[in-house]
Amino acid sequence: MSTMMHPVVLVCYLTACLPLAFSMIILSKKNISRCLWIFCMILISTAFIFTFSRMGFFAFVISIFAYLIVKKRIILLKKIFLLLLLVIILFTFLTFIDNYSPFCRFGIYGLFNSHSFFYRYSRLISTLRIIKEYPLFGLGVNNYRLFFDKYYFAKNIPYEFKIPDNMYLMILGETGLFGFLTFLFFIFY
Repeated sequence: MSTMMHPVVLVCYLTACLPLAFSMIILSKKNISRCLWIFCMILISTAFIFTFSRMGFFAFVISIFAYLIVKKRIILLKKIFLLLLLVIILFTFLTFIDNYSPFCRFGIYGLFNSHSFFYRYSRLISTLRIIKEYPLFGLGVNNYRLFFDKYYFAKNIPYEFKIPDNMYLMILGETGLFGFLTFLFFIFY
């Protein structure tokens, strides 16, 4: 058990650290500083891989693509896209060979046969039910757990599990489209 308590929390932190380390590599003027940031990037990437988080990996890839689009480095973007496609194909074939490897989570078999997929999908459905009933302003801040049983298909869920396990779904369910768009405005502006 780490100080982050769960690999998903750690991967969120690492996803925020990777672009910082990447930009510091590019902005560093001295070679010793650049080497230090490359070493940090290697350590962060190694920890990132060992979390085995699919969404963390996906968020990292999206952030790299966004960075390259902003910097208008189309040739590098194409090379990274081809490398990513090769990695996805490799992981998919590896999962057909050994369904019990840790990398099985990244393949087709691991994606749809995991408890995590059905758990998160059911939370998504319950949040969409909330948005259908309260589209503009949601349930209100800190009310997601209070109304959880009304929108979730199973009953008698312990209080600590009455969350969507996704920050964006939580904000969307509690503050509605108005609060969610305001949140996105503050992130991207």
